[in-house]
Order: sequence, then structure tokens, then C-alpha cells
Amino acid sequence: MGTAPSSASAHARSDGLADTDRPPRAASPRRRRFWLVVVLLLGAGLALGGRQILRGLGATLVVDQRPARIDYVLVRGGDGCFDVAAAAYRQQPTRRILLVEPRPGRLVMLGVLPTAVQTARRALEARGVPPEAVDVIDWSPDVPRKGTDRLQAWMNDHSDASLLVLCDRFGSRRARHFLDAGLEPASAARVAVRGLADRRYDETNWWKSRRGAKALVLHGVALAYAWCRGEQDELPETWDPDRYERELRDRTAEVTR
Repeated sequence: MGTAPSSASAHARSDGLADTDRPPRAASPRRRRFWLVVVLLLGAGLALGGRQILRGLGATLVVDQRPARIDYVLVRGGDGCFDVAAAAYRQQPTRRILLVEPRPGRLVMLGVLPTAVQTARRALEARGVPPEAVDVIDWSPDVPRKGTDRLQAWMNDHSDASLLVLCDRFGSRRARHFLDAGLEPASAARVAVRGLADRRYDETNWWKSRRGAKALVLHGVALAYAWCRGEQDELPETWDPDRYERELRDRTAEVTR
């Protein structure tokens, strides 16, 4: 006894096409525009000078500073960032690892997901960094909302500390821009930025993979936006339905008095 065909299968047979014979779904206009930009960049680079131009495009996004003195290593991202931070600690155990707790999202506040600092602490401990070697710039509603404001407050309390920031390689120029624009000049001079290359691509070969081309375009757009608009605030305040209901009830009571 056979099973009844599904409505989707019946529809496919009624128009004479099997599901596997149907044409693929057309790409969205936004996706088509994105890849058009990628193709134009690649074409312009190849037309103007080949690999040297393409490498130059990638290098415009990269900052890789190697200071002689490092007291703190601030982990902000990048491929293998925890490995690099742990290696810096083992090289000189007097160094400390610095983490910044971002404003928690809804799932973190509900306890569904661990905080970013909890995740980072576990990763560092698994690489041999003891908990006492890790410092945290905690988040609270009373601190400034921009990351550089919070970092400046920390540096005011650590006036002699030198800092190495680990971040994504293609995002390192943007990070350097925020630091120079948001910190006091004396504080910015004590901070170096090291861009960590993705294991699959960097500025010397990004055009050879779709992932590398996409990363270059996205970070390039983000850098241009940072130059035009500056640093954005951290995540907006999470909407609290209970608080909203209380405020609405109180205002309604005032109106009806």
C-alpha cells in the first residue's frame, strides 16, 4: 500500500518539473551588489598592476605593531588570539591578560549563554594562563557606553602600563583609528595594535578565496564608516517588558487622578 504524495511533490509533477529540475533561487539584489563590488576590486587590481596592487589594497587595512615593552595584552579578537595571548604570558609571566566585558545581550542576561569574559577565561585557562593573571574591565550601566571611553578610564588608573591589543588583521587599522581618536594622546601612545592574520588568508593572498575577498570588502566598508562616523556606542539598552509595564501603569495612574 503506497503513501499519498505530498502537496509539494504533487505540485512538482503537475507542472512537469521534479524538485531537482527546478532552477536555483535567484540571488538577492544586495548579494549581487556585494559580489559586483568584489569583482570590480579584483578587476581593478589586476588591471592596474596585478598582485602588487591587490596586496596594497589588503595592506591598507592592516596595522601590525611590535612594541618592545608589553605589560598587558588586551584580547579583542583575531584568529588564534588566545594562543597568542597565552604565549605572551609564558614568555613573561609578569604580564597580565586584559579582557573587556561587553554589554550583555538578552540570552546572556537570561543565563542561556555564558558571558564573553567567561568564555575567554576558560579558553585562556585551557592554555595554561592562571585566573590571577587575567584582569577584566567590567561592564556596568554607569560606565560610558563607548569602548574607548571605558579603556581610557582604565588607563587613567594604570598610568604607567603599556598595552598590546590583539584583533582581527583586516580590522586592525579600524581599531587603531578608534584608539587614536578616542583616547587621550598620552594614553594612545602607550597602546600598540597587532593584527592577527586568519589562517586561511591575509593581505598577501586574500583575492585567492571567496572568504578572503568578502572579509576585505566588509572590513574596508567598516573602516570607511569609522572614518566618516566615528565609534559607535555599545549595544543599545535591552528592552525590559516588566519595567515598561510598570512605567505605563504609573503614568496611567497619574493621568486618571
